[in-house]
Amino acid sequence: MPYYDTIEEDLARAKAILARGRPAPEDVADLPTPALRAMALGGGTIYGGDVYAAYKLLESFVAEIERLRASQ
Repeated sequence: MPYYDTIEEDLARAKAILARGRPAPEDVADLPTPALRAMALGGGTIYGGDVYAAYKLLESFVAEIERLRASQ
C-alpha cells in the first residue's frame, strides 16, 4: 500500500529526498583522494522532516515488493 495515493508519487518523493541528501560534486572536490570523493558522492543524508517521510516510503516499498512477490 503506497504512503501517498500512488506508488508513482511515493517514488517521486523518495527521489526528491535522495537528491536533497546527496552532496554536489563541488562540495567534495577538496577531499584528498579520488576514493574519498567517490564515497562521498555515493552516499547521502536524510534531514529533518524528511526522516519520517523516508521511513514511511521505505515501509510502502517493502509492502509493495512483498505484494508483488506473493502474486508471482
